[in-house]
Amino acid sequence: MANPAQGEIDELVSLFNQERHSELEILVRGLTGRFPLHGFCWMVLGAVLGAQGRSADALAPLQKATQLLPMDAQAHNNLGTAFFSLGQLTQAAACYSRALEINPKFADADKNLDLVRKKHAQRSAAESDAGIHSVTNQPLVSILIPSYKSQHFEFALKSAIGQSYEYTEIVVSDDCQSDEIEKIVQRYSSVESLRYVKNLNRDGTGFNNAINCLRHARGEYVKFLFDDDVLMPFAVQYMVDVF
Repeated sequence: MANPAQGEIDELVSLFNQERHSELEILVRGLTGRFPLHGFCWMVLGAVLGAQGRSADALAPLQKATQLLPMDAQAHNNLGTAFFSLGQLTQAAACYSRALEINPKFADADKNLDLVRKKHAQRSAAESDAGIHSVTNQPLVSILIPSYKSQHFEFALKSAIGQSYEYTEIVVSDDCQSDEIEKIVQRYSSVESLRYVKNLNRDGTGFNNAINCLRHARGEYVKFLFDDDVLMPFAVQYMVDVF
């Protein structure tokens, strides 16, 4: 059987509504092990971890849910809420914006996006009052995506946007003959750290596309991410910690 039984799904919902979080976590972890391609189970796991105040732990299952359910507005909204709880406003805005693209009438996502904008404004005002001008001892990391195939590109891009490490930029160099990759990037235009460039020197091997990424990188460190790969949420943070 490829999916959980309806009775198991009903039990998940019942336990969540009763706020029996410990029991629910045990049950849903078992279901994600048995049904690793069932997006709803991953979404529930992320939700119950978030409900227990474990937003950092919730990121990976919620990202998994959006990968398995790319057109589920609730999944993107839940991921945005986890990012918001961690103070990662840019990533939260991208998730809420994606939820609204899928369902423009999604009131929760609209409300949450408005909260992000207000939080951004409050943070900017506080930094201005304190005389802070984006000074940080943390190195900027350039996540470079030399893209060619659009099939899995959005998964790669979302995993870059969803990094727990705050000081990143994302450079997408587009080697695709169509405009499919450009259209995907445009959906994430609210992500301030994201930059798109077209590779005008195609060589058929991808080498010049990678060089084009490096040419536009501003970071002290770089991390290549190919368009059919994904990064775990803490990947860049772990790399920076090593250095």
